[in-house]
This record gives sequence, structure tokens and C-alpha cells, in this order.
Amino acid sequence: MKNLKVILASAFLAANFLGTLKAQETPVQKAEDQLSYWQISARVGYDFPMYKESFRFIDYKGGFMGGLSINKYWNWFGVEADADFIKNTPEAVNLPGQYVDYKLQNTILDYASFNVQKKDISRTFVGAGPAFKWQSDNNKFTSELGLMAGVGFIDGGEILVDGVRQDSIKDVITYHSGFDKAVVFSTKAQLRFNYFFNDNWGLNAGAYYMSHYNVDESTKNEILDNTYGTKPSTYYYVERGKIDNVYNEEATIRSNFSGPNETDQMQKMTLQSVGVFAGLSYRFGPKNPVKVVETKAPEAKSYRLVVTAKDKYSGQVIPNTKVSIKDASGNVIKTAITDTSGKVYIDEINPNNYAITGSFNEIPLDSNSTKTAEFIANGDLNKDLIYSDRNFILRGKTFQCNSSVPLSGAAVYLENKFDAFKKSTMSDSNGDFVLQLPPNATFELYAKKENYFSQIEMVNTQNYDRDRNLFVNIEICAQETKCGEGIALENILYNLDKFNIREDAKPELNKVVRFMEDNPGVKVELGSHTDSRGSNSYNQKLSQNRAQSAVDYITSRGISSARISAKGYGESVLLNKCADGVRCSEQEQQVNRRTEFKVICPK
Repeated sequence: MKNLKVILASAFLAANFLGTLKAQETPVQKAEDQLSYWQISARVGYDFPMYKESFRFIDYKGGFMGGLSINKYWNWFGVEADADFIKNTPEAVNLPGQYVDYKLQNTILDYASFNVQKKDISRTFVGAGPAFKWQSDNNKFTSELGLMAGVGFIDGGEILVDGVRQDSIKDVITYHSGFDKAVVFSTKAQLRFNYFFNDNWGLNAGAYYMSHYNVDESTKNEILDNTYGTKPSTYYYVERGKIDNVYNEEATIRSNFSGPNETDQMQKMTLQSVGVFAGLSYRFGPKNPVKVVETKAPEAKSYRLVVTAKDKYSGQVIPNTKVSIKDASGNVIKTAITDTSGKVYIDEINPNNYAITGSFNEIPLDSNSTKTAEFIANGDLNKDLIYSDRNFILRGKTFQCNSSVPLSGAAVYLENKFDAFKKSTMSDSNGDFVLQLPPNATFELYAKKENYFSQIEMVNTQNYDRDRNLFVNIEICAQETKCGEGIALENILYNLDKFNIREDAKPELNKVVRFMEDNPGVKVELGSHTDSRGSNSYNQKLSQNRAQSAVDYITSRGISSARISAKGYGESVLLNKCADGVRCSEQEQQVNRRTEFKVICPK
């Protein structure tokens, strides 16, 4: 409990210290706030009992509390009167086990069940004492510490626990008489916080510590008498002996037996508890008259901090970098985004020791700091945030193919299969994405989105000089696949009158493999087309063989043959006028020689 008191007092002193620091920021003219007033606070909460007792089979549960406070403040000091009502409940604990019959010491008893009869403990506190408060400059926040002494009214708490044997015989396992309308000296320490949403009304929340001293046990045995008829003797506490491990513990009975050698065994107890609460506060009273403090306006001084984000090696500035300024306690006092010149300007900043951090699209830059003495009155203090990583920064944009429409929400992958390197990110609403790009390697870049067929871009960072360039800019497109609509595959070339897959065709077919891996529920038809030269039957057979060769390659990469089929169209689906008997250039004929894939429409 001493630790709790120290915590409460420390919290109050800390709040006052912060208020003192804030109060030092004095403007040229200031009107005094309403510091002197009356306040009424109502609250409800929960009480946690911590009674100082050694009852083996009895403990106490938390319960309801409600209270009312009246305060009168003169500036930071005042008085407080409190009234509280609290209810706790006794409970039986640690019952199962073997017991010793204290009348027949050699008898060990096992009980089939236990009966519990009990009464709640009610506590009422009425007290008063000094109160202390800290108040914010805008009058909205207050913290209060009240230290009170008074009287407590304690009643109830009687509890009887019976053990029921197999033959239905009942024995007293434990009993406590509780407390009978005791009036005792009591103290209370309370810490309360208020937030006022106008001049009068506010919300409060807080915690308290309460103690009742020298509380007499009750001389009444209402539950015990009704059950066993024990009068005229009074029992304060009964505890049956219990066998724990190897210990045979004797029974304990405290009573006021009137035998020649017996004494009254009533004990005085200290009942302590802590609690938390919340409620409403209402303050009222005449407001202080406005008093204007005339002071000579100091010479106006302004300070500005200029932060630049730049690359260590190329010297390039980094726009769109998030910059954070933190005070000595780690609190963020300002955030900003660098402009196209890589700078942010922090105006009207007070000279102090600050930490400066920055990140470009979650990529951290080396931090920096300021010293109070570095700031220049009516001038700029310049600080740099440095990107010292040897990785490039890949700035990309995703589009829908054959359009300028950005592709948002696409997973973008950067992959180097030789080094087992793979990174990914998501394109934003504008289709933009950012990735770190290692030097001296070749990477595949592609986008993944359901029902989209992505192009694969090759990025070779050996073509870039890291000491001269930080950014690598790239665009990538993906085409939406609609069932039954063909998508032409580029660079699927065959030797004359041949149908085997050439090495230069494999990268394009690998795109189909990746699309089918990314969309495991789709089925695909791979179709091959020829121009009109040659006979129809020859072209049909050649195109079927070429389509089947492409399918065979794709299934060799792990795609199930049940998901892809080959179809040769020969010269049946020409894209221009170049039919049999029509003279066309080689370029016009090439338009019809193509390989397409399309998603098969569900039946």
C-alpha cells in the first residue's frame, strides 16, 4: 500500500510539473483563468478489497462502489468532503481435501459437497481533508489529489461453510461472524482526473485507496444460530483442521467462551481496499474578473528548420519523403513530406534538441539531430537526411495494357531466380509502386492480379551506375483476360515448316505458366494460326502441331494437362484481307502468323 501511495503522489506531482512548464509560455497579454470555484462530483466504480486477515478458507470479492465529492478550491489548494458506499462479498476458497475431526483426532473426513451461506459486507465512508489540483491553461483538464480522514460504518460479512458427508451429516468447515455496524476511524487518498467540455460540466475518472482501522468482529451469529443453534456462546471464527501434504493441521476456534480459563478472542481488523471509478463533475462559482497583464513585448524572433532528403552517392534529392521531428522524450511534434526539391520547411519552431527521422515509402533514411545552440534567430537551420544504401530505388507504375488506365491493387514482384531473391509490394490507387533494387544483377518484374495477364519486364542493374543514379524508372502492363477472347503472345516464332519450341519463345510461354499459377481455377486454350500460303490441310496440321508443342512446354513446367488444351486454326481465322489468291506483302502475312491463348468460358 505504501507503493500505491507513492505512485498516486508521483502522478499528481508530475501533472503539476508539466503544468508549471506549460505556464512558462506567457504571451504578451493574458487573462487569468477561473481557478477558484466549487465542484460537485458523482461517481460509480469497482472496489478491490485487500483485507488484512489470515483466514484459510475465506476471501473477499470486489464489488460495487458509488460516491459523491464536494470540493472548494482557492487556486491550486482547496478542501474536499467525500461520501462513499461500497459492497464486497465474502467467498469460500480452498475447500476440497481431507479434514481432521477435532473431536475425534484420529478420524479423517472426506466431504461429498459444501454449503455456503453468507452476507455481503457494506462499507460507508464519510470524511474530509485537504485537496490539491493542477489545471490546464484552457480550463478543460484538471487533476486532483484528495487526502481525507473520517469515519467508516461497517456491517455484514458473516459467512458459514458446511461440509456434507456421505451420510448427509453436516460439519462446520469454517465460519466468520463478520462485522456488526462498527463505527471506526478511516482514511482515504483519491486521485481524480476531469475533462470539462464547457465551463461547468465534465467527465471524471480516477482511483482511490481506503483504510478502516480497528474494526471489531460481530458478536452476532445469525447464520450460525439459525443453522446449529449455538447460543448463548458467541463464535468469532471457526476453522476445521485440514490435511495438506504431510501436515495435520489443528482446528482453530475463536469465541467468547465464559469458562474459567477462557478469554474473549475478538480481534480488531484493518479493512483496506483500492478502487477505480468514473462519473460526472459540475463546477460553479463566480468567475475571476479578467485581469490583463501588461508586459513589454520582446523583440520578435523566429526560427526555421529546413530538412533535405538526398542520396549519399549520387547527391540526388528524394521527393515524397516522410520527415518526423521528435522532442527529447520521443514525442512527434511535426511531420511533413518533402517537396520536388527534396525539402521540407518547419516554420516557427522553438530551439531545442530534436531527433529527425525520415522514410521514403517505408524505406528508412539515416537519421539526424539538432542542438538548441545551432538554431539561428530569424534564419534557417539546414539538416540532411541521407539515403546511404547501395540498393537502387525502383519507381514503377502499373497500367492496363493498351491504355493509360492505372492498375491499382496489383501485387508487383521483383525476382532473381539465380540468387533466390524475391520481393513484392502493392500498387497504390494511381498504379504506383516502389521497391529497393540490388545492384549488379538481372531481375524479372511482373504484376499479379486475379484475371490479369502480366507482361514480364527484365531489369538489369548492371546497366546503371549507382554513383550517378539512385532511381530506376519502369512501367509494366497487365491485360485483363475475358473468357473466350484471345490474347496474342509475342515472339512465339518457329523455323520454316517446323513446330518445335525455340529458345526465344520460352520467355513468352513462361508468362502463360505464371498466369496459370496465379489463377489456379482457370482453364486455357492455346491456339496457333498460320497465314494463307500453302494448302488448308497442311496449314491445319502444322498449326495443330505448333499449338501442341507450346502446350507440351507449358505442362512440362508443372501445369496440369487438364487445364490447358491445344487447338490449331490453320488459316481459318485471318486478321486481314490476305486470303488465298490475294497478293500481300510479307509484313501483312506475318500479322496472321500468331499464337494466342484464351480463358475457356465455363459451361
